[in-house]
Amino acid sequence: MGHWIGARLPDGAVVGLDGPVGSGKTCFVQGIARGLGIPEGTHITSPAYNLIQTYTIGQQKLTHIDFYRLSGLTTDDFMLFEEAFSGPRNVVVAEWASGFIEEFVPEFLHVMISKESEDNMRRIDVSSPSFAYAQLLNGLSDYANIDT
Repeated sequence: MGHWIGARLPDGAVVGLDGPVGSGKTCFVQGIARGLGIPEGTHITSPAYNLIQTYTIGQQKLTHIDFYRLSGLTTDDFMLFEEAFSGPRNVVVAEWASGFIEEFVPEFLHVMISKESEDNMRRIDVSSPSFAYAQLLNGLSDYANIDT
């Protein structure tokens, strides 16, 4: 699903991911990266310790943010992240987004991943408070009907 969404994200898109530890947020980001055209061999990892990781795909950037270690935003944090959310042809994907992402952008795609059971099943809920992602959200019914 991450790959499917990544292939359909508009320039300047922002995706916020939430879910418990081990639910698959970073794996979802890996799928988005593949959908954006980042080569399969590129190692996509959680930036939990350095907070931000950037990948370049030709003229486009994928900025991967992880808010996990933050309990709030200092002025320095705000300036660092504000810069990460700006720039042309930049797609931003933020893990542990709730409570932070709204500080930087009013429009974003929200993905909530939850573990349904111990057998690696996940529930993925995708929503947006904005019309900017309406076409993508409407297309999710096409994704749901793909035989994977």
